Amino acid sequence: MENTLKEFTAMLCGSFDNHEQYDEMTAKGEKSFPFARHVNTVCNDRIKGLPEGFEGIFVLEESYYTIGDNTNAMPHLFLFTMEGDSVKLSSYELPEGIDKKTLNYESLPTLDYSMLKVSEKFTPALYKECDGAWEGGSESMFSPVVRFKLWERFSKECLEVSEIIEVNGKRTFGYDVPLLYKRTNILGQEDKDMETHIKRDEALELLKKYNKEPFHIQHGITVGKVMAWYAGELGYGAEADFWEITGILHDIDFELYPEEHCKKAPELLKDVDAEPEVVHAVCSHGYGICSDVEPMHEMEKVLFAADELTGLIWAAAKMRPSKSTKDMELSSLKKKFKDKRFAAGCSRDTIKEGAERLGWSLDELLERTLKAMQASEDEINSEMEKQD
Repeated sequence: MENTLKEFTAMLCGSFDNHEQYDEMTAKGEKSFPFARHVNTVCNDRIKGLPEGFEGIFVLEESYYTIGDNTNAMPHLFLFTMEGDSVKLSSYELPEGIDKKTLNYESLPTLDYSMLKVSEKFTPALYKECDGAWEGGSESMFSPVVRFKLWERFSKECLEVSEIIEVNGKRTFGYDVPLLYKRTNILGQEDKDMETHIKRDEALELLKKYNKEPFHIQHGITVGKVMAWYAGELGYGAEADFWEITGILHDIDFELYPEEHCKKAPELLKDVDAEPEVVHAVCSHGYGICSDVEPMHEMEKVLFAADELTGLIWAAAKMRPSKSTKDMELSSLKKKFKDKRFAAGCSRDTIKEGAERLGWSLDELLERTLKAMQASEDEINSEMEKQD
């Protein structure tokens, strides 16, 4: 799967709303847009039977429009693919029996790829990149007299969306200027760099307060280093400390409270007055296993994907003559991954789901995480020597 497509969907996915634009127009007493919110989530993990080598990315768009006391939900299923140097958006029909009023990613059932149907009414939209933003759209004839015009511009700052419906050439829906959606974080606030006041030394001390086994301490340090590497790799360098602290603390409750894993963590994290974002991220790594907190931010998805995998890589390294990850090749790691008897406690299904949530192939997740481990191994070993 090309990096371009992944970068495009990473920019598009997340939670967005137009409250700033809505509040400004309301304050001026002007006819305002509806208050609108979009939640876009990669959903390849909910679609079975994808062809081998499939490089498209399915996204579930949850759209909510509020006028007065009424909120209307309008979900859509889109497929993004590369077409030359452009990104192509194709709309798919949601299968019969799905309640569109309540549909979200959590309630989206597993869909059979072979049964999905491309919308016959919607003309696929094409987007081209220019100066770090993507712009494009399409015109569709919903009937001989109904025309739908779509124009969008996606950037790291916001999503600009213009949707106009014309009947016999006269506009019956739409606005003179685009709706401006700004990204919101997990708490519904405007997006900003993820920061924490927790220092690395404090995180390590807290980890050791509730974990005495060297293996658990090493695992926390390892995941922290891997997360910091990923922060730089994925363009979140300014948040590297946050990513590392979250990685160190992600299993804070596992040794003492294995039956309450991810449920006891919020209480233990109060020792350092952890920010809500830290608590959410820590709890999200157990989603679907021991937690109902879903990974939403890309950082949380990386943590979900890499956690189990770091254990598998360490186990594979110990079997090598060098006892190191540095001379390990991807092909060797893939063999260990396929051997379900090896490091059986490392869930292959969770690792696969993590790759799907990120919109990555399994090979890409394995290769990137191996590189992160190789780059961090000396620091991890040095850190563990200090613990002895």
